Amino acid sequence: MRSRLPLIDLLVALSVIALLLGCGGEGEVDEGPEASPEPITSITPVSPISPISPLDVQPSPTDAYTRTVSTPRDLFDRGVERAQAGDYEGAVEEFTQVIKMNPDNPLGHSRRGIAYLKLGEIEKAIGDLSTAITLGLQDADTRGARGLANLQLGSYQEAIEDFDNAITSDPENLSYLRNRALAYSKLGDYQKVIDDLNSYIAADPSDPQAYNDRGSAYLSLAQPQKALGDLEKAVELDPDFAHAYTNLGSVYITLGQYDEALESLDQAIDLDPQEATAYYNRALVHIEQEESEAAKKDLQIALDLGLQDPWKGHAQSLLDELGS
Repeated sequence: MRSRLPLIDLLVALSVIALLLGCGGEGEVDEGPEASPEPITSITPVSPISPISPLDVQPSPTDAYTRTVSTPRDLFDRGVERAQAGDYEGAVEEFTQVIKMNPDNPLGHSRRGIAYLKLGEIEKAIGDLSTAITLGLQDADTRGARGLANLQLGSYQEAIEDFDNAITSDPENLSYLRNRALAYSKLGDYQKVIDDLNSYIAADPSDPQAYNDRGSAYLSLAQPQKALGDLEKAVELDPDFAHAYTNLGSVYITLGQYDEALESLDQAIDLDPQEATAYYNRALVHIEQEESEAAKKDLQIALDLGLQDPWKGHAQSLLDELGS
């Protein structure tokens, strides 16, 4: 099964995309709380820095490093080796020695910044990556890594500018398109999300996450039929993709197809019992079907699993109205 987590341990808050759902009529007010107007659907978390770690990139023979023993180049190579082995703290130590010996060479700053990014030290990463760029290094790895750091900090416009540069420098690296699409989603510019994912899918039509993300964007633009097609494609490509089933359930709720929604959300929970949004969305279906006890059970599970605001507060309100 294709991994759902990025290769780097950078978790960003999910980009939650909601579509107003018209449900319930005026004569139904005494039958219990109305279903939430906001079933949850979301774009997948941030993509890796690149399919092959930027730390694999070696300095060229024309750079400022020399080839003798105990030179900055030797330290740089050792830093690369430690990073490739997953020892990012050790890599930082080696690149720090490189910078002390040759503070004006941008590669040391760039690769230490990427190591900091891998460690989750975002401010330090941005400092090093920005220094590398100021010193003239404009490679896609450096700009793409700073884009990820800006994304993590919530500096979405700055992230987009970095990904723009990375895409110009390395248009074959599709992760930059995916990450720029995520930044656009954070700004609510869902048409640009779709534009980027159209390009991504044209280059790689076999990636279920891309269809999941584009389907979420279509739903946010009140195009549930297009969303349905993409999300069905996502689960066709990866039948174990729990999050896509959760989003598919959201589309069916939006379309008022509650039996289909329940089937999709059951599947999501079977695949991933920790998927809080699936329980929340399933509770909305139970409320529509006047199954109060089932709704209360799912709402409580969603809360226990750490459902995020603003849905956390709404779930608690629904639970209170149903009589927990």
